Amino acid sequence: MYYLKEIEKYTNGKIVNGNPEIKLKEYSLLKEKHQPGEFFIPIKFKNTNREEFILEAVKSGAIGFMINKNSENYSSIVDQAKQINPEIGIIEVEDVNQAIYQLGLESRERNIDKPIIAVTGSVGKTTLCSLISKVLETEIKVLHDFKNENNNTRWHIARDLLYLENYDMAVIELGISNIGTMTQLSKLVKPSIAVINQISMAHINNLKTEENILKEKMHITDYIKDKKILFVNNDNCYLQTVEKSELYVKKEYSSKEAYDIQEENGKLSFKAKVYGKETRIST
Repeated sequence: MYYLKEIEKYTNGKIVNGNPEIKLKEYSLLKEKHQPGEFFIPIKFKNTNREEFILEAVKSGAIGFMINKNSENYSSIVDQAKQINPEIGIIEVEDVNQAIYQLGLESRERNIDKPIIAVTGSVGKTTLCSLISKVLETEIKVLHDFKNENNNTRWHIARDLLYLENYDMAVIELGISNIGTMTQLSKLVKPSIAVINQISMAHINNLKTEENILKEKMHITDYIKDKKILFVNNDNCYLQTVEKSELYVKKEYSSKEAYDIQEENGKLSFKAKVYGKETRIST
């Protein structure tokens, strides 16, 4: 976790109120779930500037918040916040969205020895992340879908990485909608293992074609490290075209590896070879 003075340093911000030695343990980006003791980071997301919810967070017992120093409402928000809580921690930054991204980069570097599995794909990535995490959680402590928010933007991922020190590893879902986004996400999470589950027209947004989607998804390997393994779904015609590379080890997986598939009371099970041994797997 970070002290207020460390947030100031790594975001290139400025403490305008509060004790620099305050230790921050909880961080929130949401307007709906203010909790006592949290540090509120009001990102601009989906055309909503969450700055307008800062005072609600302070009234709910927030320990501090970030604010854009050039905000039209800067003076009003800061003055009212200090009236509610004279000891409230306040950090002004150039841009809140960029500040939390920079903080996420710093947190990843602090915990660079902890492996991260990054999962992307046009569909199925949330389910696949959950399945991978459930398997790993039988042995180690896994950071996954923190607070069940199911958000995969670089700002939410950066916030989640602030908790990485409390876990053995992480399984993180990466979502994209524009060209250039995946490189930013890869730089943020620096995955040891990357997974591309599907390429399709779902959530195509600004990417226009499946070929563009594949090209953008492949940037998940831009900052791959350590194990440097890329898993691709070999049932997908576009992922079948992914070539081997000196940058990573390519591994393929397929539904054809599963057999004796059974469903009972809504639960699915199947057999597959795990390290050469026939194993029944239940979900």
